[in-house]
Amino acid sequence: MAADPFLPEQILALASHITRHNDSLPTINLASPQSPRQLLLHLPITQRVAHEAFDTADALAHQPLHPTPAVRRGALRIRQLAHLITEAAEHLLDATDLLEATRPQGHKPHDERTLALAYQEVRARIEIARDLTALGPDDAVEAAELLGGEMKRQHAALVHPPHALSAAQLAALRAIARGQVTVEDQDDKLGVFSGETRVSSTTLRALEAKHLLLREALPNGTRRQRPHLTAAGRRTVAAAFATGTPAPRSPAAPRPTPGTATARTR
Repeated sequence: MAADPFLPEQILALASHITRHNDSLPTINLASPQSPRQLLLHLPITQRVAHEAFDTADALAHQPLHPTPAVRRGALRIRQLAHLITEAAEHLLDATDLLEATRPQGHKPHDERTLALAYQEVRARIEIARDLTALGPDDAVEAAELLGGEMKRQHAALVHPPHALSAAQLAALRAIARGQVTVEDQDDKLGVFSGETRVSSTTLRALEAKHLLLREALPNGTRRQRPHLTAAGRRTVAAAFATGTPAPRSPAAPRPTPGTATARTR
């Protein structure tokens, strides 16, 4: 029995869905009387992503792979991610209940202090939900890379050869998979905003021409867009993982000036 060759692509799709989930969370406007409805509309999105993560974890558990450390780490990342997203959904449900409780009961409105404390707790719940899923795309992509490499090493699945891409194009696809890139059209020019990996507008347009990514408007009302991998893009990244194509090095960041320090927490 062969392993499912599309499982790494499925995990990359999960990463994209988590990115969409994270993008939509900040659009909830607590000042609006419709905020309980906004939360209720968002809750099924979070729950669907959690179910998708659990389904992916279950599919992985039934793969005929030798349980090497890499396989175990990849599987554990996905299952942990499913639990984190589920916990985020629970916090959003609590926030919805708190908002519903702030509605006036009969003719007696709540006093300002009670309302202020309730809204403070609601904001805290939403912030916790956001924090719980913030690193989800990173974790999913890392799991896809671990499992794709192991499936190839164990000869457990047929791997499609990757597209002939430059190092910069592969680096851009990986950054997009991790939800690290946004773009904005600026006077007929494409502005690119990325995290640790430098991505040029020329590279993005080349990948669009190859139908490896598509852009979606961010739900926050700005002009920015989020590029996501298409099915062909996910297949290309998964093939790069399976063939052991190393993650291209990003240009070195400028050294911090004396007396300053930079740190990254996880």
